Amino acid sequence: MTTPPIDTTQMPAAVQKSGPKAQQLYATALQFEQLLVTELAQQLQQTDGSSSDSGSGDGTTALYRQMLPGALAQGITDAGGIGLAGELYQSLAAGQGIQAAPATQSTQGTQGAAGKQGAR
Repeated sequence: MTTPPIDTTQMPAAVQKSGPKAQQLYATALQFEQLLVTELAQQLQQTDGSSSDSGSGDGTTALYRQMLPGALAQGITDAGGIGLAGELYQSLAAGQGIQAAPATQSTQGTQGAAGKQGAR
């Protein structure tokens, strides 16, 4: 399974400012998160109670069922993920001596709003 390249403009600003090595670490963490979400979606699909081997569906339905977990995982990742990538990035960056500010999208938005309120 291959994952599409990570769009660096979608990375948190703290990661973008930390340089190419930090961006590579974040991309790796995001790819791991996407693979994990894909695996979870596949497991969920297998336990959803419907039988994909029942023969009642055509080849197109089976193809779409196979594509669904990957598409779901890509959509979740494109929307900012589940937060695991930011935590993984923090751990990887600390292990490699990269000064890392919080890398999660939601954390940045919260900090930005709190900072604006405090400045008033």
